[in-house]
Amino acid sequence: MSNLRVAEHFVLGTHTPLGNKFNVDVCIKKLENASGFEGLRIHTARLSRTIYDFRTRKKAVHLKAVDPQTIDASLIFNISTWIFIEILKESGIPNPEEGIRTLFTRKIPLVQTVGGILRTTNPKLLGTQRILLLLYSAPNGLTEDHLFQSTKQKIKNPKHLRNNLKNMDIGDLVHQLPDGKWTLFGRGFTEAEKLITKFT
Repeated sequence: MSNLRVAEHFVLGTHTPLGNKFNVDVCIKKLENASGFEGLRIHTARLSRTIYDFRTRKKAVHLKAVDPQTIDASLIFNISTWIFIEILKESGIPNPEEGIRTLFTRKIPLVQTVGGILRTTNPKLLGTQRILLLLYSAPNGLTEDHLFQSTKQKIKNPKHLRNNLKNMDIGDLVHQLPDGKWTLFGRGFTEAEKLITKFT
């Protein structure tokens, strides 16, 4: 439980050495009884317990219509990201905002960053499918120019991209923010996650 060791170091000034027996419950109790660093003492400790439970308890109840491994992995990834952001905030490093923005980006195997531009990696994806996955990977939204640069292998000109976005907006899949960027909306999240399951 490296994240709890980091929390120990920040909050208690010492930590359980690697290789030593680590008692999760004792560590969490010590953190909760300490002072300062509330995010690390309380939230990080309790969320770490959640991750630990998922890793050690193999049996769980899930609906048969969904993939339990995908759900569990998504939950653990998002909890871990939150914990790392909290650690980064308390680390004292200069300008942590850029690191936080990087961490607060959904990582999916169908999207990669190339030269600062997000690109989808499966040539079978339709234009609208690419838009959904790109926006899923960018919680803060993307401009039309960025989307066109990312999809021009499939969507040949900006007018076609704009038409796709308008149709998706009518279908409650995407929404245009006041700054002009597009973001997922309504059914867009569900449809993007269906694509992730289908193509990975």
